[in-house]
Amino acid sequence: SFLNYLRFKITMDNSERGGSLKNIHAHYDISNDLFRTFLDKETLMYSSAIYDAVAAPPALTNGVPQPSAGLVFKGSLEEAQWRKLDTLLDRAQIQPGQSMLDIGFGWGGLSLHAARKYGCRVH
Repeated sequence: SFLNYLRFKITMDNSERGGSLKNIHAHYDISNDLFRTFLDKETLMYSSAIYDAVAAPPALTNGVPQPSAGLVFKGSLEEAQWRKLDTLLDRAQIQPGQSMLDIGFGWGGLSLHAARKYGCRVH
């Protein structure tokens, strides 16, 4: 409807008149101190980490063991983020001397890890 279109143009339009510059500043001009309070300390990545998961220990009901009720995630957030990076780079089959294009994977953690551990060039 016209009202939905008008609402979009006023609040969500990404053109200069629609406020994209204001939206960019609101999203990207936030101090890293804020992100350090809830992201991993080394890479500041905010996408899904890959934890090492094991079956939850059986619960006891009146002293009787019950079947496991799911998974328990082991390790720290930092370890899980490094596992994610290694998994992504292994699946991409990154080799020394190859080039990799980073188009915005957080604060550069993937690029730095790829260059250091896998010996590739990052653009």
